[in-house]
Amino acid sequence: MLPEDTDLGDEYDILLSESMVQLALTEAQHAGRLASHVQRRTLQISPFGQQLWSACTPASPELES
Repeated sequence: MLPEDTDLGDEYDILLSESMVQLALTEAQHAGRLASHVQRRTLQISPFGQQLWSACTPASPELES
């Protein structure tokens, strides 16, 4: 896992505003766990992983790079 990519600030913010992410943060708080903490990291997919991703996901403009 790589550190936060500062060029992706808007993308991180969009992801954090997603209802599923907000729900997960709320559930973690209500479960009595320690305070939720979001870490911004990046992942790098290998060429094989990219091929697998392409084979398993339908073509969609928001998924293509």
